[in-house]
Amino acid sequence: MPASTLNPAVCYRPQCGADAVRAVLDALHWWSERSQDHHSNQRRHCRNLYEAVVLMQPLPADSRPSAQRNARPVQLLVQARNLSQSGISLLAAPRFEPNLIADDTPLISAEAIFRLGRPMAIALNLTQQLPLWMEGQVVRVRRVHQGFLEVGIRFTRRTGGQQPATST
Repeated sequence: MPASTLNPAVCYRPQCGADAVRAVLDALHWWSERSQDHHSNQRRHCRNLYEAVVLMQPLPADSRPSAQRNARPVQLLVQARNLSQSGISLLAAPRFEPNLIADDTPLISAEAIFRLGRPMAIALNLTQQLPLWMEGQVVRVRRVHQGFLEVGIRFTRRTGGQQPATST
């Protein structure tokens, strides 16, 4: 169910070039390979390389009514790093800019969006079909190279092909 026609979603993209994203991804891969055998990297589910751009939508933190619920939903294009059965690792640019610049679509910082505990909806493009929407919760945020954030999201439920209805 796409955002309503009365209140369409605003899509944001990273405010940096693909070369900056690639440089940070390469640096993180280099460090990951060096430390892959360390005990802190032993995981319950195997990680799979998943370098794709995913569509993310922040969700309301709780079910209470909020004035922000009347705001236009925000969707972000974010670089994924890897994917497992239980979650996804993302590389968020320091800032995001809207596709449509207007008074009600300011620049957004990654730190304002990706906060520990924040619920998110993620569209995974695993096939050429419709994206698979998953809901999850931010469980890790750490600053890495060039101001980028590495964000870990633990999946909490699969919503199938249904896009989330609300955003804050």
